[in-house]
Amino acid sequence: MRYLRLVALACVAGLCTATIIKEVSFQDLVASSDQIVAGRVTKSWTSWGSEHKFIWTRYEIAVDDVIAGPQSRSVTVSEPGGVLDGKAMSVESAVRYTIGEHVVLFLHQFPSGDKRTVGWSQGKLTLDEGNRVHAPGARTGSLNGITYTELRDRVIASSRRSAAK
Repeated sequence: MRYLRLVALACVAGLCTATIIKEVSFQDLVASSDQIVAGRVTKSWTSWGSEHKFIWTRYEIAVDDVIAGPQSRSVTVSEPGGVLDGKAMSVESAVRYTIGEHVVLFLHQFPSGDKRTVGWSQGKLTLDEGNRVHAPGARTGSLNGITYTELRDRVIASSRRSAAK
């Protein structure tokens, strides 16, 4: 009983956090994306949002292949959170990247111009040295272990089905 009181007190004090993320089907992931690219993370930096209220971590991706959407040699992906000017902002389910990481990204462009992954981490797939997919989400987990070429073919087929509707 004492333990439950401590947990309740911590939650009231704002120490407990939760983020609810809707699972996105592969078809919805593709249909909700303005651009789908494969590439490598080359750098990251933090900056303030337009109203100087939120900190964003920006990641530059050197694009190897554009599967869908506008052609580009690089894209900048913005994810909430980071440390800047002695202040820290943390968003529990924000997508994080590592310099050198090989990724496939399903991106949505917001009115601000910022691009973010669709479905939080569901829109970020990683590729291993053998170009095999590693997918974190329950619904995208069925993509685990397929080759990049197989993934690309599935994205294109899904795009065609969406366009035919």
